[in-house]
Amino acid sequence: MLLKNCFFFLISKINKGAILAFIIGSFAFLLIVGISPLLPSNVSWINILDPTQQFIGWQFFRNTPWSVPIGINPNFGLDFSNSIVYTDSIPLLAFIFKIFSPLLPEKFQYLGMWYLLSLILQAYFSIKLISLISKETSIQVLGAILFVFSPPLLFRINLQSALTGHFFILAGLYLNLGTQNNKRAFQWCALILTAEMVNIYLMVMVMGLWLANLLDKSVLQKSIHLKSALLEFWAIFALVLFCAWLIGYFEVADTAIQGEYGQYGMNVLSFLTPNGWSYLLPGEKENDFALLGGFNYMGLGLIVGSLISFLLLFSNKIQIKILLSYAFFNYLFLIILFVLFSVFAISQNIHIGTWGFSLPIPEKIISIASNLRHSNRLIWPIFYITYLSIIFLIVKGIKKQLVSWILLCLVFLQTADTSKGWVLLHKTLSKSHQSPDQILKNPFWQCAGTLYSKVILAPPEISVIQPYWEIFSTFAKKFNMGTNFTYFARVDSNKIASSREKLLLSLEMGTFDKNALYILKPWREQPNQKILINSQNDVLMQIDGFLVLAPNWKVKGGCRNSVNEKETLNFRPIIFPNQAIPFSNQNDNYSKFLISGWSNPEAWGIWSIGSKAQILLPLPLEKISSLEIEVSPFISSKNPKQELIISINGKLIGPFFLSKPGTNWINIPLSLEIQAAELVQIDLTFPLRTSPKKLGLYNDERELAIGLISARFVR
Repeated sequence: MLLKNCFFFLISKINKGAILAFIIGSFAFLLIVGISPLLPSNVSWINILDPTQQFIGWQFFRNTPWSVPIGINPNFGLDFSNSIVYTDSIPLLAFIFKIFSPLLPEKFQYLGMWYLLSLILQAYFSIKLISLISKETSIQVLGAILFVFSPPLLFRINLQSALTGHFFILAGLYLNLGTQNNKRAFQWCALILTAEMVNIYLMVMVMGLWLANLLDKSVLQKSIHLKSALLEFWAIFALVLFCAWLIGYFEVADTAIQGEYGQYGMNVLSFLTPNGWSYLLPGEKENDFALLGGFNYMGLGLIVGSLISFLLLFSNKIQIKILLSYAFFNYLFLIILFVLFSVFAISQNIHIGTWGFSLPIPEKIISIASNLRHSNRLIWPIFYITYLSIIFLIVKGIKKQLVSWILLCLVFLQTADTSKGWVLLHKTLSKSHQSPDQILKNPFWQCAGTLYSKVILAPPEISVIQPYWEIFSTFAKKFNMGTNFTYFARVDSNKIASSREKLLLSLEMGTFDKNALYILKPWREQPNQKILINSQNDVLMQIDGFLVLAPNWKVKGGCRNSVNEKETLNFRPIIFPNQAIPFSNQNDNYSKFLISGWSNPEAWGIWSIGSKAQILLPLPLEKISSLEIEVSPFISSKNPKQELIISINGKLIGPFFLSKPGTNWINIPLSLEIQAAELVQIDLTFPLRTSPKKLGLYNDERELAIGLISARFVR
């Protein structure tokens, strides 16, 4: 009896809205996400680029000793590491779970839990907002379902995980529109700092809503004294700066490296563009539109609801003038904020569907605004106030007994039509995938992981994402190694440039970090790079398609003796006079020497594809006189010849015309200037290229000109 009474006492203390939100959010989670991602030890569903980044960032962070600032993540990036903020790993949860990291399993992810929490809190704060309009439970529940099935929110699941926290925006709107209480400043402070520990865009939107509220309360409504408002402003602003430093926002100086303001502006028609999330409205999925133009589709239910709202506005059932007057005199600064956010979201590059134009703005403004380069996201407060306005107009403009039925119809339209998007999402999340490092099959990797403490890309690229980062960051994490195989939301380009310069110099001088395993880029990507190797200790090997430099490998003990790999003596391939260089799939010459403009290799050789192609070859050390290229032209009765325009090291050699079927040899005399060089870059242009499909031969749309069989330098 005592337990029963305690249970009912606890239930009575729980807010009814919280219970409804838990039910709505949980049901939506099971429907959209499924149970599998909720299991913390299940990481096999994590496969797409951004969630992989978020998970790996957390995996490195959890094993990093606590430091100040607490958000730094030094083993992920090494020389150009920054913080948990810039792997979008939801710092708030990363900090909480890091405390308990020793108790957690090796494979532990919290992204599934975050999706569930986001949907529950989305439902909770939407119920709070709708309660300002109606106390009817049915209206609150149906309205909350519309908010939960918001396509821009669901679209971010299994993509930009932190940005599923749209509930922060709803909470900010509620604090603006709800009745004032004596905890108002504390609530805003808690909301802003929590949002800051999730994502900078959410924080900016919440801070904007707070500033609008502060101005409305102090200037228009006179419910806050101006001195108190100033004190609140400076106190929260100081706390935001301190928190930003503490969690690692200031670890990156150059934050606009990935793109500039205007590149990700909002398409004006994005509210009505389903981008593959509707069965009824036209428009196939276009990734460029979703990411560049912003995916802000309202959903069919809310589009129909907006049409009903417009009819109600112009039917004189709702006093528009009274509403506008009330809004203007009580929420003027909130309205101004919505206008400013809308302008910023659209940016200077204005797109209306497929049509667009640009407005000139100063470079200084672009530079500052580029800190929030995904400007289309700032439309979300306007997006949700639109949702709320539609529900408000329906509730106030239609007979009470019909409101729930209309909202029920809108819920059906919203959930059923957008299921084209979220059903596919559910299927994607239910699949299991292999770990990215499964491609590293050679026993060498298992051994090297125990002998080295770092795995380094040499040199790294000045980019937010490094090549093969998923493979080698996963490998590094498995063996608790540091790595510069990274993917960050933002990076400090100066730090990468400095690291790159240091690594290139160490390769040239042979001053390697003896505790680091180096993964080198292919020779063709850095043909002028020189590497000094101590053949007594160091080893250069081709392992699973990767060029690996292992310092001190020959003198390391342990498992090294069980690895038997052929040593590569030279970074730059050695070619001898009169040596045939075949380009078939029976060797790897095509990957070494063919730069661009080539199809996939076949047993005989490889086809050119497109208007241009490029070959890069190292010259033999011995004296030579010419270069011979063996080709087979793509000719037929309908195109009896092919023309090749060849340049070597930027100098035009001349056109060559091929009309003989089968093998043709092109002999190119090499000038003394070319012979004195270390490399020859051969550029080929194909004016008469055509496709087999155009000639009616077979269904192949590739534009072909020649088949490259082999090459050789002649004495």
